[in-house]
Amino acid sequence: MSFSELHVVKREIRVVGIDDGNFLLQNRSEICLVGVIFRGGEWLDGVLRTKIDVNGFDATKKIVRMIKTSNHYGQIRILIFNKIYFGKSNIVNVQQVFEKTKKPTIVFMKKPLNLDKLKLNIRNSPYMNEKLKLLENLEKQRCLRFNKKIWLFLHGIEESEAKKVLEITLKDSLPEPLRVARLIASALNRLKS
Repeated sequence: MSFSELHVVKREIRVVGIDDGNFLLQNRSEICLVGVIFRGGEWLDGVLRTKIDVNGFDATKKIVRMIKTSNHYGQIRILIFNKIYFGKSNIVNVQQVFEKTKKPTIVFMKKPLNLDKLKLNIRNSPYMNEKLKLLENLEKQRCLRFNKKIWLFLHGIEESEAKKVLEITLKDSLPEPLRVARLIASALNRLKS
């Protein structure tokens, strides 16, 4: 399914970076997932938050709800993830996020996804069969190289448009919306519930 109404990527395109702050805390049943809305890579427009189950299977529906109920929904053009799983093994169905939000998605990774390792990590976890099915579908998708150090999975956006979005938002080694989302999520997840 191809979907892209970007045609011209403007410098102030509204982009949402979604992250869990590299969750490392033990003994938590839920963590915060943060979405940070930027105009290009320069201006922070808003912060969204939801909670997901650690090792659960609710990240997809929670992200969709977070985006669709946002006051910024009509202005958001792109969603950027830095991985396909949050809270240890709560795997996101990025294709479904695209289809339900009608917002193109980019999965931005600094190293190739090691699906064999991820499959081992989800063994005996809740919803293991559903997670394995998602990973099998992901194996069929083409992973693109943005440069020597970045790999991408794209949904609803052409490679040329994705590269333009990254050129606008990339500061140092991360898109600015992802960098700020990581900082905020990390701080929120360190607070006591």
